[in-house]
Amino acid sequence: MKLSVLERILLLGILPKEGNILTVRLIRTLREKIEFKEEEIKLFEIKTVSSTTGDALITWNKKAETEVEIDITTLEKTIIVKQLKDVNDKKKLTPDHISLYEKFLEQ
Repeated sequence: MKLSVLERILLLGILPKEGNILTVRLIRTLREKIEFKEEEIKLFEIKTVSSTTGDALITWNKKAETEVEIDITTLEKTIIVKQLKDVNDKKKLTPDHISLYEKFLEQ
């Protein structure tokens, strides 16, 4: 599945932090796939900066951005879909989540 920088950042943010042993192993593998490799950090000029409120913000060069193909298994997709549904049910989706939601739930 092709994912943008923003979609990958959002996805990393919604993955569960705990679960049973199978889930934790799947999440570890999925994180490794989604996380940015050193060459991508350089290519997309990804940086973490502090906001005026002290929060850490991630920035990147949107002109250099291209979607990257990430191989997501059926079980990994199941975890992602569940997490997106949970975020939706809690009414915590933002406009940034729309493309991610559409890719995983409205295919």
